[in-house]
Amino acid sequence: RMQFRPPVWLDFPLLGLKYVLLAFFCYLVLWRMNLEQITAFQRSPYNMVAAGKMLSFFLAPSRLAGGVLLFLGLASLVVRNFWCRYLCPYGALLGLVALCSPLRVRRDAGQCIDCKKCEKVCPGTIKIAAREVVWSSECVGCMECVGVCPREDCLTLTGPGRVRLPVQVLPLMVLAVFFLFWLAALFSGHWQSVVPPAALKQFYGMMFSLPPAGI
Repeated sequence: RMQFRPPVWLDFPLLGLKYVLLAFFCYLVLWRMNLEQITAFQRSPYNMVAAGKMLSFFLAPSRLAGGVLLFLGLASLVVRNFWCRYLCPYGALLGLVALCSPLRVRRDAGQCIDCKKCEKVCPGTIKIAAREVVWSSECVGCMECVGVCPREDCLTLTGPGRVRLPVQVLPLMVLAVFFLFWLAALFSGHWQSVVPPAALKQFYGMMFSLPPAGI
């Protein structure tokens, strides 16, 4: 649980940092690069060994990288999910996409006893007890609020038309979406890499033979 909750005047601008980073990357990719440049980058040796470069980064971090990782680790001990809450642009993207979800957590004000147990376990520190519907980009769909609520049917997962659904529906839908994307990639010929294994082996060998970049 969060040991320290920043005041609103500090928390709100910090929340905006990940959206600024997301906007910056969207600007670079969607505005500054055309389709040919994006395709060329995807087929470049750098992108082909991106996963290996990330592994190399963590296996042999520089002093600067180690310091940043240490800071993030210590900050996460003080503020729950510090990186995810304030700095992760991918989390910002997922949060915006989640706003389009047909599923919502709803609160029955008549059943609520205002114990605020739901807010204490919420990783997004959402003010659930003050809302009828949890509609926030900070909601990760963990359903911890529903699980901890002492009042039956006070917090429920609902679908279109306010139909009440079991909480198991949410993870099943997530798995279904991933499975559909996998099928689409598989049958469209985008699942298997077009790079020959021998070429990947050569690229990875070259990458790990180079000295650290010092970042």
